Amino acid sequence: MSFPSPWGELPLSQAEYNAPADHLEQTPFGWKLTTYTLQFWVPAEGIPQPVHPVLVQSCMHPEQISIRPLVLEVAGNTATLSGLQGRFSFPAAAPLRWEHWAGKLPDNPHCTDCTGCGKCC
Repeated sequence: MSFPSPWGELPLSQAEYNAPADHLEQTPFGWKLTTYTLQFWVPAEGIPQPVHPVLVQSCMHPEQISIRPLVLEVAGNTATLSGLQGRFSFPAAAPLRWEHWAGKLPDNPHCTDCTGCGKCC
């Protein structure tokens, strides 16, 4: 499933780690996409690095893994990317690049069996 946007067809899909599927909703002034599977960047507006969802793993309970979504909202002539990396607003007419995102857990050789020491939290 996908939907047309000013930047092309954006796919809506299901993320891993029991995260909900991407969700699109109409707002009074435009639309809002909550995504667990896409990353975006706007080099022309000073956002050269991808802004993406964030994969979070509990340090005390490593089996607890979740994804914090990224929200792309278009209201009138303004678009906004919001997530754990920050909030970035730019003109909706600016070229926006996107691609699929798949979170990867970091490899930490020092924590093979968590004892709840609290050093990594």
